[in-house]
Amino acid sequence: MTSERKAGDRQGTRVPPREAYVWIWLPGSMEPVVAGRLARDGDLHVFNYGRSYLERPDAIPIFLPELPLQRGVLVPPPPLDLAGALRDGSPALKLTGRSAPDHPWVPRALRPLAGVGGAHI
Repeated sequence: MTSERKAGDRQGTRVPPREAYVWIWLPGSMEPVVAGRLARDGDLHVFNYGRSYLERPDAIPIFLPELPLQRGVLVPPPPLDLAGALRDGSPALKLTGRSAPDHPWVPRALRPLAGVGGAHI
């Protein structure tokens, strides 16, 4: 065989990622830069701007007032479990065509609303 499964692997089982890097195109730039890191913390998805991003003279906040340009963990405002700006910009939702209620990055509070009438994000 060309590939072998390791003991304990389940075919078709996928573990959702626990963290993701968030990239941003700064005004006037031709290339994106890493703005920070999104990570799961229990039921929440918290965001931290990267130190090198914060030290850039051209750094801008991703979205105010949700993600102000500051050091430390940024927790999404209730009732969200992921900052709305990050959810809206998620390539996983846009490229996979998955139904919002089924997608692991969609905040729990929005899942019933997003699924009404078979809506897709």
